[in-house]
Amino acid sequence: MTTTIPRPRRARAVATEPTVAPEAPGQLSDSDMYDRMVSAILDHRLPPGTKLVEDKLAAAFGVSRTRVRPVLVRLANEQVVTLTPNRGASIAQPTPQEALEVFEARRLLEPRLVELFIANATDADIAALRTCIDDEEAARASGDMRRAIRLSGDFHLHIAQAAGHQTLGRILRELVSRTSLILMTYSPSHAREREEATACGCREHRALIDAIRLRDAREAPRLMLAHLARIETQLEFTPPAADAPCHLVMRQLLVINPNTSASVSALLQRHVQAAAGLHVAVRTATARFGAPYIACEASYAVAAHAALDAWANELSQHQPQPDAVLIGCFGDPGLMALRESSPVPVTGLAEASFIEAARHGRYAIVTGGERWGPMLQRLAQALGHAHALAGIHTVAPTGAQLAADPEAARTLLAQACRDVVRQMGVQAVILGGAGLAGMAALVQPQVTVPVIDSVVAGATWALRAHPVPPERKVPGFDVAWAGVSGEMAALGVAGVV
Repeated sequence: MTTTIPRPRRARAVATEPTVAPEAPGQLSDSDMYDRMVSAILDHRLPPGTKLVEDKLAAAFGVSRTRVRPVLVRLANEQVVTLTPNRGASIAQPTPQEALEVFEARRLLEPRLVELFIANATDADIAALRTCIDDEEAARASGDMRRAIRLSGDFHLHIAQAAGHQTLGRILRELVSRTSLILMTYSPSHAREREEATACGCREHRALIDAIRLRDAREAPRLMLAHLARIETQLEFTPPAADAPCHLVMRQLLVINPNTSASVSALLQRHVQAAAGLHVAVRTATARFGAPYIACEASYAVAAHAALDAWANELSQHQPQPDAVLIGCFGDPGLMALRESSPVPVTGLAEASFIEAARHGRYAIVTGGERWGPMLQRLAQALGHAHALAGIHTVAPTGAQLAADPEAARTLLAQACRDVVRQMGVQAVILGGAGLAGMAALVQPQVTVPVIDSVVAGATWALRAHPVPPERKVPGFDVAWAGVSGEMAALGVAGVV
């Protein structure tokens, strides 16, 4: 199966004309006009797709149209502006692929700039960084997210300027401008998620300043890599549910826990609801039979039956029916059978994570339970994602044991993630397992590539970008059952066609 990167969604607000302050004639150089255009982009006053009319720009700058054109050409060369024959100029709308490339370039450049900053920066330079982050936090506290994002970019540019490498600094300035467009296009849809993402950035900047102040040339570049990776994981490359027609905004998501552990169901309910947002009604169904935690081939086989039974039982007891179904196990037991039987989209934690991780490039899996390795390799092959899977690293404790001791799990999993990045050279790591929900955010600061939370990935894909559309209109099994639960038997009779 080939994963297609979607077209970029529209910017949330598109200005009808450039927002720049007018200036008296003859006072601005080409560099001045360039700087003001870049500042307007960084301040989010020029959203992606904004049409740039030369006459209006010339009037705003107090210059002739011929003076404006070289500035637009320079911005187009930096991929900040798009020049289209017979249509003029507009602010660029980055594609998902371009967004990934920008962050990859920043991960290559900025650790080196941090090393140079540590070698060359004065106490005054470090104090300037502290002032920048103080201002960023104040902007966030006042609700001025536009200014907070601008100051976040300034933080990185301050490091580049004081590092003393003009070429890298110039390249980073271009990348920061393009990052601003990327954040406007693909930042989290919901206000709460945007606020949390910015708050995380402030904390990460402070941790980076602390390492810089100590002149720690090993820790500071690592923190920069982790910071950039965390920002990249926040990007949403699929249209949010709120962009759908009104009748789909209040959605029902059914999560099926194919094992019998109530604590895992509670963990799934909490984390899927948080990832889905308050506009989605999430309910989690627990298997009525089987293993308390799936950790071997036998328990995996029984879990597929248990997932079908839990689904049938839920449909018999609840109305309305769900708009999507998520199998809450990193192994997706019963995925194909449920997909065959359901009139709504069905996905699983593993399939969603494979798709999410593959957009970053080659990826590895870190999970609990030593027997999961060949089982997950077989699943990736069956779903068509083995080509991007570099390897699977299993730790001895099962997901249930890891969930029971979060602090020890954090240390063990962070080391495992670092090991696969170093040994396999992957661009992303999946932290797989329902019992590991929430662990990716804790591990991410210690890992230099994006760490994918399988539960968050599952919720995102279940609600926003279904890998395979349903083919039937009513729920049912295309077989007359014998010896199964009454709920499954009822759907079997109804489903025979």
